[in-house]
Order: sequence, then structure tokens, then C-alpha cells
Amino acid sequence: MTEDGIYTINTGVKNALETQMIEFWNGKNMLDKWSNSSRGSSMTCNKIEGTDGSGYPPFREGVQRMTIFSSDICRTVDIKYVGSSSYEGIPAARYVTDDNFLNKIGPEHNNDCYCVNRIPKAIVKANGCLYEGALDLSTCFDAPVVLTLPHMMGAAEEYTSLIDGMHPNPEKHQIFVDVEPLTGTPLNGGKRVQFNMFLRRIDSIRLTDRLPTTLFPVLWIEEGIALNEDMVKLIDDSLMKILTILDIVQWTMIAIGLFLAISMPILYFTKRRPSSGTITPTLTTTTSAASIPERGGLGGNPDK
Repeated sequence: MTEDGIYTINTGVKNALETQMIEFWNGKNMLDKWSNSSRGSSMTCNKIEGTDGSGYPPFREGVQRMTIFSSDICRTVDIKYVGSSSYEGIPAARYVTDDNFLNKIGPEHNNDCYCVNRIPKAIVKANGCLYEGALDLSTCFDAPVVLTLPHMMGAAEEYTSLIDGMHPNPEKHQIFVDVEPLTGTPLNGGKRVQFNMFLRRIDSIRLTDRLPTTLFPVLWIEEGIALNEDMVKLIDDSLMKILTILDIVQWTMIAIGLFLAISMPILYFTKRRPSSGTITPTLTTTTSAASIPERGGLGGNPDK
């Protein structure tokens, strides 16, 4: 149980690749926040899947995409692999939010269930969807709130051109997580979002007569994770050092195998090769009884 509800997660006993995957949140596997009248299926947006971001399945090496469910914004978010990184000397894989989080939303991406179009006089496309870099959270918060990255990073010019002082910086404003690929442990990460509201002219207030409709930043927040020294040491001692030893043993065995594979045939053929010296046959002289000449006996004439 967490502050935002009760999670039922997979233990991974039957399939390690499903470890920490959410089965139910507050007893449900579907939300009811996203729906509209266009062709996009609301199930695409309402489906609860992935992990809660506090951990991931093991064996992430080569995994290009993962999924996180964020109850804060009532939706599932895909994250994509962008390269290797490290944290306190521990190798990691870095993931950032996929384009379908804020940029690729609409009928052409089969997720226009996020185009709720509930905010009056908002700056939207002809199909009712917000421009790139913004997400309408009015059905999630029951308030006219629009989500962007901090400093409207990656947002369309329709929004950024009306606001001064925006200085987006991926190092400071991108959502990311560094994951240890063997265990799926998040080592370092940051969830950074900005909440905005549309300002517009109000007919009954003359001071707003010259106010253009503008997506106005209200606040941006950051939640982060960074393993402390004790946890880093635990991972280093229980995993990384063992992997280093196994790696040394592996390459040592390979070297021994190569040495034997090369030396044994050489030794074998060396033993089989005849000596190059001259062999002189040994001559043996044999004397037979027939070759001894007859002589008289020592005792006298045999005729006598």
C-alpha cells in the first residue's frame, strides 16, 4: 500500500520478466479518466500497465522500451532507451520519456483519447488536440490544468512564443531514469513536470481586453531518486565485484582453452614425426656347427 493507493504487483515467480509489473491499482486494471467521441480507443489511454517506477524487471540489457504507470497524472507513460550511463561507478542504461508522452498525440497516433478538449478557448489544433509538448489533464484533476515539461521544453511555438523567460535545458528539465540492467534497480532519476493554465480575455474585466490567450506556467516540480552510499556499496559488493570476478574467470578459461587448442595438436604431431638421424643396422655374426672343420679327437684315432 502506498500514499496514492493499493498496488497489486507481480512477484515474478512464474516469469522473472514480469517482476514488479502492476496487476491492479486500487483493485482496477483500467482507468475511467480518458474518453472522447473520436476514433481513438479510450482503452489505449485508460489501460494500467508497467511498473510504478520504483523498480523494473531484471535483465534489461538490450530492452529498448519500458512502461511506467503514474497515478499522479492518471496515465501510463512509455520510456525509451537512449544510451548507457553510470552512477557512482555502476554501469546503467538511461531511459527518457517517449514521444507519445507529450509530442505524438492525436488520431494519427491512435491515442486521441488524450485529446479531451475540455478547456474553453484553449489553443488547440483543428482536431481538438493540444499542440506538441502539452497534455490536457482536466479530466484527471477536474480542473483546467495542462502538463508540460519544465520551461515548456519541447513545446510547440504556439505556446512558447507568448511567454518570456523560458530557458529549457535537457540536463535540468528532462524526465529520465538510470537503471542497472541486470537487476532492474533504478540508480538515479528525475521526474520533472510543469503545470500550466490558459489565461484568456474575460469580457467583464476591461483589464484583460488586450490579453491574448496564453498557456501560462504556474509551477514546476521535480521528484528524484539517487541511491545513497550504503545502497551503492551493497550493489557493488554483492553484484559488481562478483561479476568482475566471473568476468576474469571467464576470460582466463577462454585463454586456457585457446592455449590447449593450439598446443595439443602441435605436441601431437611433434611426437609422431620420425627422428631425422641416420639409422645404422646392427650386424650380428652367427657361427653354426657345420662350419667347424673336423679334427681328430684328443683321445686318439677313432678307427681303433
